[in-house]
Amino acid sequence: MHSRHSTVKNWDERVATILTLVKGPTLLHVGCVGGGVPDVPDKERHHLHFQLCEALPEAEIVGIDVNGDGIREMKSKGLNVLQMDAEEMAFEGSFDTIVAGELIEHLCNPGRFLEGCRWTLKPGGRVVLTTPNPFSLMYFLMYAKNFKSAFNPGHSLWFCPQTLSQRARRAGFSVTELRFVDSLCPELVPSGWYKSFALCWKFLRPLLPKRFRNTIVAVLEPA
Repeated sequence: MHSRHSTVKNWDERVATILTLVKGPTLLHVGCVGGGVPDVPDKERHHLHFQLCEALPEAEIVGIDVNGDGIREMKSKGLNVLQMDAEEMAFEGSFDTIVAGELIEHLCNPGRFLEGCRWTLKPGGRVVLTTPNPFSLMYFLMYAKNFKSAFNPGHSLWFCPQTLSQRARRAGFSVTELRFVDSLCPELVPSGWYKSFALCWKFLRPLLPKRFRNTIVAVLEPA
């Protein structure tokens, strides 16, 4: 287990950071299918739901996602998951932590999702979410290379620390912790450009402020 997590920490700080921020015995993972159900160990090392289940074996972890095929596949692997829309969560005061990794930037109505989180959390609970950092060096270079898009065509909006804090405040939360980390998986992406960037960035990033890393990790707590 130690070798697996050291690989995650080296290349995917997003997953490793989330694991340090979850609290309580009950956990809801919104968007648990993510980019797809992993079918090889390398993909499992970067898949947030599998890493949550491995690192927190005593926790009660429920996953939800709108991807019906992905949910059925995860159920076949013995995971406690449900098909459900992030903007229509049907829980009330049920969870100590809600995790939403790389989800909020895909939603039609992120405010409705955050308001649902308030309803879903137990007293004293928290939301741990991640979202791409639009001002990172990696996304700037991708935008310069691609002209029209920086990364994922499924993104409907971008969040910076200011807009994320404002959106959280309007839903009754405050951002109590904010970190900038890197989420890189060069062993899974065939792009030679991406692999070259990851290799160069490994040596360059200690020289630059953390705000240039590609992922924002935020902890939201009821205000």
